[in-house]
Order: sequence, then structure tokens, then C-alpha cells
Amino acid sequence: MFSQDEEAVGLVQCHKQYMSQEDAQVETKASQRRWRFNDPLLAGRNPDKSLGRIVIRIWIICFAIWGLIDVFVHRLPPALTKIFDSKPADDCWCGETDQQAVAMGCQYDHLAVDWLPPSCIDQALVDEFDMSGPGVDGAWIYYDPRVSEDGMSTLFVSISTNETDEFALRGKQYFATRGWHILHCMFTWRKQFRAWHSHKPIEPWNDDEEHIKHCSEYIMRTLEWHLSLDVIDTQILGGDRHRERQEKGNRDAATETQSVEEVPDYGGDAKKGRPENNVPPSVQVNPLFRIMRTGAQVLLEDMKSSDNGEPQQPNASRPPPFPYRGIAA
Repeated sequence: MFSQDEEAVGLVQCHKQYMSQEDAQVETKASQRRWRFNDPLLAGRNPDKSLGRIVIRIWIICFAIWGLIDVFVHRLPPALTKIFDSKPADDCWCGETDQQAVAMGCQYDHLAVDWLPPSCIDQALVDEFDMSGPGVDGAWIYYDPRVSEDGMSTLFVSISTNETDEFALRGKQYFATRGWHILHCMFTWRKQFRAWHSHKPIEPWNDDEEHIKHCSEYIMRTLEWHLSLDVIDTQILGGDRHRERQEKGNRDAATETQSVEEVPDYGGDAKKGRPENNVPPSVQVNPLFRIMRTGAQVLLEDMKSSDNGEPQQPNASRPPPFPYRGIAA
């Protein structure tokens, strides 16, 4: 048993020992604080706030890197984006025949004038194009070439936009005006621009420099020679377009033709300022002038080739005397 004095002494010693431990802890914390604030990198900073700033900066850097990668991938030229695209280069291809195109789920695009999968069709732009013509409610008028009953001339029967879908199913060609051709070029350029934002692939035969050069020269020729926008000089290929795409690398489904009418095509001569024969363009494209010229040529041929002085009977193998195209409503 301890006496009261001994117990008192023991209590005092325990209290001193406990107090010394508390003082040691306080001194340790104080020294840590002094160390932090004496450090030149940590002086004057709250450790908790510094950690929060570091976390925020890490998040900002991560988002910045993500944004740069997104811009890099989605803003590259089409030729380079194919490297990052898992789809094949010909992702707008719809087979080699019209039947294959239908079986593959492709649709006939009135702007591209070809079969395309839905992923390659800018439907809003196609709808706008279909309402940009000179007809009622902006409808375009297309034409079906037909030989007259006497075989002496070619008539163009007007058809609607919906009928061109039937022509496409049958692989049959049809025609359009110069004005249509120019709008086709302009809307195709818009489609190329919009593709940067919509990320829709574009049919490769309309998305190359050759098509742009063709359209530019075609429009400049129209302006320089004051050619009529109503003349029917644009052939839209039927089933042959598949072969043209595959074998000859044809880049434009809407091509200018001279197979039915002698439409003046100055081509490279337009760059020189005058056609080869130096006849003013207003005379060359004048329908009355063509009628008189061709009619006189046919009359002379009849007189020379007739054995008994009588004109020969017309036949389908001879060129029509009046190549100016009649348009049947």
C-alpha cells in the first residue's frame, strides 16, 4: 500500500508525463508548419488549396488534349481522314448495275444523278435542289429523247423528277438543260462544304478536282459566250454510268453531249477568246441559223445524189434536216 504522499507524487509525475507528450505533439505540428512556410516553393500557400488547383489543372490539360485530337481527326482533308476511318474508300459504291443498287438498299439521288447509300445522301440539300428549277413550285423538267415517226428528227418529251427514278431503275438515259447542269455543280460544291460539318462521305466521282475543273470551265463558257440556260445539252447517263465509273474513271454523271444536236462546244478554244471558225457565238447558237444551214446542206445532198432529179425518200439513217430539238409537252 502506498501512502497518500506517495500517491500524490505518482499522480503529479503521470500528469507531467502526459503533458510532455501533448507538448511534443504540438511542437511537432508547429515545426511542420514552419517547414512548409519556410520552403520557398510552399511559402504563403495553403496545402489544401494547392492540391485543388493541381487537380483542376490536370482536368484542363486532359480536356485540351481531347479537343485537339477531335479537331485533328475531324478537320483533316477527306483524303487523310480515310486513314482514321474504318469504312472502305468506296463506301458510296452501289454495285455495277441498277438491280444491284436496289438490292443493296441504295436510293437514286437527284443531285448526284446516281444510286447512293443513305449514308452518302444529304437529303435536305437534295430536297432543296429538287425545288430550285424553273417549273411549278421549283420543279425541274427533264427530257426523254425520242425519234420522230418519220425518222427525220428527234423530239424531247418532258418528264418529271419522279419519272427520272423510273428511268434510273430501267437504266435509261435522259437529258436536262444547261441551267440544271450549272445548279448541279453549285449544289455539289455546297455538299462538299457541308460534309465537313456533317461528316457524310461524298461519292468519289463528284468529290475530286476533275469535277471542280469541269464545272468551272462549263460555267465560264456559259458566261463568256452568253449561252442560253434553257438549251438541252446535258446527258444524264443510264445503265452505262456503271461501266463508265469502273472502266474509264468517269467523274461526272451529268455530261455534255453532242450526239443528238450539234451544240457548240468551244472547249479549249474558249480560253483563247474565239472559236476556231471565228463565227460569233450569237450566230452559232441561233436556232434559225442552224435550221437554215442544215436545211441547205440536206437540199444540196438530195440534188447531188438523186439519179432522176427527184429528192430521195427520207430514212432513219440520214441526219435530221433540222437538228434544233423539238420539245413535245
